[in-house]
Amino acid sequence: MEDHNSDYGTDGGSNEDRQNVASLSRRTALSLFGVGGLGLATGTAGANSGHSGDQGNQPFYDWREDVDAHGHAIEDLGSLSTSDNPTAIRDFAGENLAVDDGVLNAEVPDATDSREELDVVHVDEYGAEGDGETDDTEAIQAAVDDLADNDKTGILTFTAGNHYSVTDTITVDVRYVRGIEGNNARVFTSADVVVFRIKGSHTGTANPTGTTDETQVHEMHPFIENIRISSEMTEATELVGTGIEVEGTFGLRVNQCQLLNLRNGLVFTGNNRNPIVSENNIWHCLDYGVWFDGGDIHQTNMNNNHISYCRIAIYMPDPSIHDLQLVGNDIESSSTPPTVDYIIHAEGSGHLEGLQLVGNTIEDHRDLEQGGNITLDGSEMTLKQVHIIGNELGNAALGDIELHGTDDVVIANNTFDDSAADSWAVIIGERNDALSIVGNTVKSGGNFIHVDGGDNFIGRFQIANNSFGDSAGGKILIENVRIFDCQIVNNNIRDESGDGWAVDISNDIGYLRNFQFTGNNLRVDGGDSGARISADEETLLILKNNTARGVSGTDFDFPDHEDGNVIVRDNISN
Repeated sequence: MEDHNSDYGTDGGSNEDRQNVASLSRRTALSLFGVGGLGLATGTAGANSGHSGDQGNQPFYDWREDVDAHGHAIEDLGSLSTSDNPTAIRDFAGENLAVDDGVLNAEVPDATDSREELDVVHVDEYGAEGDGETDDTEAIQAAVDDLADNDKTGILTFTAGNHYSVTDTITVDVRYVRGIEGNNARVFTSADVVVFRIKGSHTGTANPTGTTDETQVHEMHPFIENIRISSEMTEATELVGTGIEVEGTFGLRVNQCQLLNLRNGLVFTGNNRNPIVSENNIWHCLDYGVWFDGGDIHQTNMNNNHISYCRIAIYMPDPSIHDLQLVGNDIESSSTPPTVDYIIHAEGSGHLEGLQLVGNTIEDHRDLEQGGNITLDGSEMTLKQVHIIGNELGNAALGDIELHGTDDVVIANNTFDDSAADSWAVIIGERNDALSIVGNTVKSGGNFIHVDGGDNFIGRFQIANNSFGDSAGGKILIENVRIFDCQIVNNNIRDESGDGWAVDISNDIGYLRNFQFTGNNLRVDGGDSGARISADEETLLILKNNTARGVSGTDFDFPDHEDGNVIVRDNISN
């Protein structure tokens, strides 16, 4: 090994010299000496000053590089020992360390050995051209397989600015490939295949007692970042391929990727736990932006993503999903692809519990053909504990939020704006229980709430403290349902449609039990009537302290007062 003492003693050495010497940080020095803050038993590190030969002492904990400390050459290291290890450093310096003439040196392996030592696998080293023309499938798979074949772990990397063509699936085992670093390279396909299939072996829960040592030690926390994946096509009807498919992982991170011009962007299948999907751009997918394809997935965080121009941005058929957080995303649909069904859709059999939609922008641009922008259909599944809070919603063709068969749902502090005149901010179908619609603002466009229970029931239902802007339709229509334990209180309801009732709860209402309509302000500009409420059976009703303004027809059409059962009083209009 070359003695760098004289080279660096006065001027710090050349750049070329420095590239062959690894820096020794304070933490590295501490671990080398086998101490964590313990003092040296013998010796000090003498340092020759780079300034006019001044002498001084340089303690090891101020070292910044192995042979250079701010221009000082470090000497006499060979005799140093520590209080808990009397052996001189020259006798236990590591494989790549040596002491020459009292100077500790650490050599970096040369470039031909760097991949093996650092376990960084670059696809170009296995023959990938990245020229946009050569089929690089076999070369990329060879780079992946080299780690597994040699029982090594590492990071798969690509060259920035290159375009890698693939025609078949690259299968990645997270036991060996701990991460994919794309460096913003592009991987594209002309075939309708999965581009990257990320596979682990995890089949259990997230409970530490049920997580194997294989998963905990070798497979947790893999990542995919900074890679662009697309099909070769750009026409919406011709888009093919799935960008990333994930199965059997624990703690996977998908960060800062762009998945575009594909059939599907990101697909979760099988068993997965604790994935984090953040800061990605998923754009223009013929079918699904993010597809939870059955399987069993828990504790998923999706934040700060842009997902748009997909038939369905986030699709959850036949789910087994627990605790899915969608926070701070921009999720939109528009005029392409040719068919746009929903923005967020859950359906089928299964279990969806703990869905949080918080602080997102969710807009349709009036192109949906099937239902509400957010449609959660629990008719044949368990669908509960849903929070839709603080989102900006709007531009809906049919509706913003549509619910069927749900339990424990909170829709709060959202804004709704600029939807079609005959659309509804909230559509509620059959069998919904424990539902709170609180503190929302409808600025303009369509109506507010439509409940059609399909001759079923809705219970423990609260509509409170909602407001309407200058040009909102603002209607509340509840029909074909049995209602119990319901409160509609303290809302500012504004209906400018000029047609019918601002609030109508009278059509095929099987019963009203324990029902309150109190403290609401109705403004019916150019409209017809205020509020109408009646049912086949009316038990424990309170209808009081409401106001109606601008009514040209009937202000309030309520049941007659009945002591001890129906209270009707102090409702006024002008």
